[in-house]
Amino acid sequence: MTQEQFNAALEVISHHHSTKVSINLPENNFVGPIGTTKFRLHITECVPSVINKLIGEGFMLSMTPDGLCVDKIR
Repeated sequence: MTQEQFNAALEVISHHHSTKVSINLPENNFVGPIGTTKFRLHITECVPSVINKLIGEGFMLSMTPDGLCVDKIR
């Protein structure tokens, strides 16, 4: 995700204070440009309305070992 997309996802998530997220986890044990030009967001706990709002805003969600990965459909 770009920084703008990352910020938009965080804006949606921030309305639900019980949501737990992991930000910018390494991908395959490699950091690379994560946190500078590439951003990663994983949800570990949330209420269903967070998922519905993210999908409604055009985000794609996929389950990974780290949690629910949030990405933007371009």
